[in-house]
Amino acid sequence: MESLFKTGEFAELCQTTKNTLIHYDHVGVLKPTEVGENGYRYYRPNDLFRFKTVRALTDAGFTLQEVRSVFSEYDPDTLGRSVAEHRAELRAHIDRLAHAASLLDEIDRQISSNREAEPGAFFLEERPDRLIINLDCPVDSMWLKGADAALSDGKAMETLERISPEASLSLYGLKAYDALEQGRICYDGGFYLLPESVTFEEVVRLLRSESHLCDESQLETVPAGTYACISEVGPQKKAAAVHARLLEEIGRRGLRPCGPRYEVISFRLSDVAPGRVYRFVVSVRCEPTDA
Repeated sequence: MESLFKTGEFAELCQTTKNTLIHYDHVGVLKPTEVGENGYRYYRPNDLFRFKTVRALTDAGFTLQEVRSVFSEYDPDTLGRSVAEHRAELRAHIDRLAHAASLLDEIDRQISSNREAEPGAFFLEERPDRLIINLDCPVDSMWLKGADAALSDGKAMETLERISPEASLSLYGLKAYDALEQGRICYDGGFYLLPESVTFEEVVRLLRSESHLCDESQLETVPAGTYACISEVGPQKKAAAVHARLLEEIGRRGLRPCGPRYEVISFRLSDVAPGRVYRFVVSVRCEPTDA
């Protein structure tokens, strides 16, 4: 005579709980072989195979109701369509997790960079080529946050989101070519700084394949080289003094600026925090004066 297992014994064999087996019974995916007058459930050894099949299907994304349908109305075509649907859902979920992981990596990178930056410190840094997306509106309009600025920002942000998850958190900034006039900065334009992982070719392909994004002419490569930098924390009006000090420092060290000065916010999320403080780095590519 075939031996039978009580619920607790069978649960131990299946490495599950009695409550799970009772739930499976109520749903109709795994009923006991018999139920005694005392209400005890008994299972056959072969029921282990059915339990493992139920567990495999639920791990694959099937609901218990779907598992019950598979057992009661088995049809290879119907099951095949269901498998395809679950695979598509799983891939979409994997994509969402990868997207989230990329965003967390970029947030962590910004936090780490911000912690490492010493306010007021001057330093020289070797940088690779970087891409920026220039905003196509006047700087005055940017500060006023008028309609032109909002439209330009909107196009740029849509482009950033299409490029990659981390690009959606790209740092933004302003650039200035000329020397300060009476302690005031004359900005020449605003931009978003793309992640180092993004290539010019990738962005160009995106812009050519999709409409309503930024214009290809707004892309600019910030050349690799030695950059003189000063990091600072404080109100935005403090930036003029930082630009002035940067020019003084590179002159004192026998260097000369090559190209514009880039004033870049150093931590994107600080810009939306309560009581936000402007955290920024001003930098300029430089060379020895005798080069």
